[in-house]
Amino acid sequence: AAINGYSHQWRDKRFAAFKLLCMASADSPADYAEAHAMGWRTFRVKTAAAPILRGEVTCPASEEAGRKTVCADCKACGGTSAKARVSMVINAHGATRKRFQEA
Repeated sequence: AAINGYSHQWRDKRFAAFKLLCMASADSPADYAEAHAMGWRTFRVKTAAAPILRGEVTCPASEEAGRKTVCADCKACGGTSAKARVSMVINAHGATRKRFQEA
């Protein structure tokens, strides 16, 4: 059964096995690079103006992608065991979006 999962614990070696089921939550291009170097796929939050990195696609459930699906149906965020091979990126939204505002 496919699942969707995310973790900010991806740097902790005790959580290494979770890369099969979970995405590394990345808050910056540096997080993206570090997580990929450790074998994780990522789910990265960015500002609307920030570029999409190589190997990323816009989350199809996001507003900016036109809400083409919902997470429960998409299931691309299932770590390295998901059919998807790319990492996901989404524009910051909701209550925490201010953390991602441009300087």
